[in-house]
Amino acid sequence: VKLHEVVAMTMGLVAEAPGWNSAVTRSRGGESRAAKLAALRVRYNSIAPGEVLSAEEAVARLRENRLENYDGSARRLSLRSVQLLASALEQNWSLRILNLWGASIGAQGAEVVGRWLARSRTIEGMDLRQNELGPDGMRHVGFGLASNSSLLHLSLGSNGARPRGGALVADGLASAGARSKLAILDLDSNGLGVSGGAEAARILASSVSLVHLNLSFNLLGDAGLAHLVPGLTASSSLASLNLRSVGISPLGASILADVVANVQLSSLDAAQNDFGEQGLELILAARDRSPTLDALLLDALTEEPQYGPSSSSTPSSSPAATPSAAAPPHRRPEFFSSVLLVLLLRARLRDDHGPPS
Repeated sequence: VKLHEVVAMTMGLVAEAPGWNSAVTRSRGGESRAAKLAALRVRYNSIAPGEVLSAEEAVARLRENRLENYDGSARRLSLRSVQLLASALEQNWSLRILNLWGASIGAQGAEVVGRWLARSRTIEGMDLRQNELGPDGMRHVGFGLASNSSLLHLSLGSNGARPRGGALVADGLASAGARSKLAILDLDSNGLGVSGGAEAARILASSVSLVHLNLSFNLLGDAGLAHLVPGLTASSSLASLNLRSVGISPLGASILADVVANVQLSSLDAAQNDFGEQGLELILAARDRSPTLDALLLDALTEEPQYGPSSSSTPSSSPAATPSAAAPPHRRPEFFSSVLLVLLLRARLRDDHGPPS
């Protein structure tokens, strides 16, 4: 079955073009039907860049539709392909979800996406994991964040951001301030290093909407955790924090215990950190004093952790890195199901603290 046949059958639901498709063609008499297309997925596709560029008529059709969900994940895009997509999206003011996980768009592609993000007033979820953005790509994302007021969920994991890239994302969100509606931010496996804790604290201090923050697989260490604490105590919205495998030692366990006892979190993932026996006892005792913590993950470190590349933290034995070379393995993301997490956590916040101001 070809994509045009799927489009003709969906009648306004979702058109899917997984890897066994290699062409996008016009549906015979399907013009009125395709006008109701709400979502297009072309993940795991064998379409070559040249073939994508030859499908400008199909892109024009996307430009005419009120497309709400574009899933181009797990499919490497050339810069020209990203530009073509951006051109189509410029005339679509209803797009809510953009998934480019694993598309390898690089810093140049991020520039195109960042400019579009700055203009969009409808985008709610964006997945840019494993796109080789680097610090320069993060600068473009930060530019888009500074002007955007609709995005709820942003995933930037495994992009080789390094400390400078983390700072540029923080700059963008700090510039947006209370205008930003961002509720979920994933920065895992980016080699943020010790300074990543301070940049995350800046993000928390400037946000009134952030519900979940994922810093897993960044070598923050005890010092980075100490830098993060002021942001955690300043945040009035954060309910869920992921600190899995961030290099916290028995010395840092006491800092984390204070966080558990005094920061009003509903969920904390601090697994795969080497707390030691006494450190674990401190954290568990703090959990018993927490009035809000419902979920606490502390499973033991069983092997040497793999961190995202960082100028200060990547072990010399690690492979010379592409931006995601040292990242932990990722399952195929069911990325936007976590919008449900936002709704549940916001409901929890309303119950505990009253409606947001």
